Amino acid sequence: MDPGSRNPSSAARSPADNPDAESSNEEIDPDSEYPQAEDRMDVAQDPLFQTREELVSMAFERDETADLLDDELPPAFSESPLIRSAYVTAFLLSSFHHATHESIRLFLDSQYNTLVSVQRQTGLVVDGLATMARTLPTVERRLRLDPNPYITYFFVCTECWSRHHPLELQTLEDSHCAEPGCPGELFTTKQLSGGKIKRIPTKIFPTAPLVPMLQRFLLRPGKFDEYQHWRKPGEDNPQRVEPTQDSPPEGNLQESNARMYDIYDGWGWRAIQAGLERRQGGPWGIEDVDVHDIHQRFVSLPCGLVLMMNIDW
Repeated sequence: MDPGSRNPSSAARSPADNPDAESSNEEIDPDSEYPQAEDRMDVAQDPLFQTREELVSMAFERDETADLLDDELPPAFSESPLIRSAYVTAFLLSSFHHATHESIRLFLDSQYNTLVSVQRQTGLVVDGLATMARTLPTVERRLRLDPNPYITYFFVCTECWSRHHPLELQTLEDSHCAEPGCPGELFTTKQLSGGKIKRIPTKIFPTAPLVPMLQRFLLRPGKFDEYQHWRKPGEDNPQRVEPTQDSPPEGNLQESNARMYDIYDGWGWRAIQAGLERRQGGPWGIEDVDVHDIHQRFVSLPCGLVLMMNIDW
């Protein structure tokens, strides 16, 4: 369906449809990077699209004690390679070729029917055919490519952004924010066909645990070496070495002619100390203390991965 037909105020309407609109002789550039209304995909047909209801409801299905880094092979490897090949193709269609949920379902149904025919005519047993995945979400879970187990979708107040775990959604007395003096709302309600009242968060805030996510990144072939590309052989090898002195040498910035290409070309990169713990004290009311007294340069650790948050105030 043309998006313009769903939205009477769409820009796709002609001037004759809107007598109050100002006339314009400006023509639309056909090579413009902005898609025209008829070319835009309906967001509900995007294979990655999920409503707020779906995102929060996943918290009730998730096993919070499950190991996010299970060493076992994905479930798809217990099925026939023929089925697994169909799964991989379905995932590629959604990730790189903009296939919709419906087209992926039709593709998987076609693969299923083909394998059933092959099994009947040849007697070949296709392992896992009876329980073959026929939708994209199930395929992603079978391949263990579904990111949702690693994401918690908190719901937050529309005004003060106070955060609530999705499991709190059904326990709150009402939709009003509990923070003193805050007029914000946490959820709306709708009545289902069976008469049941369902709560829908007004605003969600996705988060993911840092350590398991980094572990998954590093499991990808070549990723660890990619993070170490900055090391100069013989100079930056992982080893026991003390951090650079607390301040740059006098005149270092003025006299050096070395060109800086990235952050690791700077003095401060090698001044980061490992084993620090933030405690109250010091001239600023807070200080980083080397609690284990190891005097170790952080980037000289075997991985030495530094995460930095830059905030433009």
